[in-house]
Amino acid sequence: TLEQDQIVYSRTNQHLSVDELDSRRNLASLLLMDELEMDAVLVTTPLIIAIFIAGLCQFLVGYNTGVMNSPSSVVFSGHSTLEWSVAVSVFAVGGPLGAIAAGTLVDTRGRRGAMAICIYTFLIGGIIQTTAKN
Repeated sequence: TLEQDQIVYSRTNQHLSVDELDSRRNLASLLLMDELEMDAVLVTTPLIIAIFIAGLCQFLVGYNTGVMNSPSSVVFSGHSTLEWSVAVSVFAVGGPLGAIAAGTLVDTRGRRGAMAICIYTFLIGGIIQTTAKN
């Protein structure tokens, strides 16, 4: 409010009255309170649940990496170390590449369309893995 008083004084050579300063202080505090209330409304229960689930998905990545490394003699018996290394590294490199592609997918298909495409891709991959004979 002192800044406003200085601006008014530089234009009119008159200071703001006490009532005008109080009015402007009250308006500024109301605007600040509205902004704080808006922030409180933006954090909702569905948002907290979505963040929690997204955080849990990181454990899935670690689990999949561990599963790929532990039973190498059972899963890839008869394959060379190079073939096993490529299989594991493709999984690790595919994550960032998929994240980059997801941005373009969301821009072209929208959030729901991109989610549907990703869900069906994971579903088809799971079905292929489940029905694989060897």
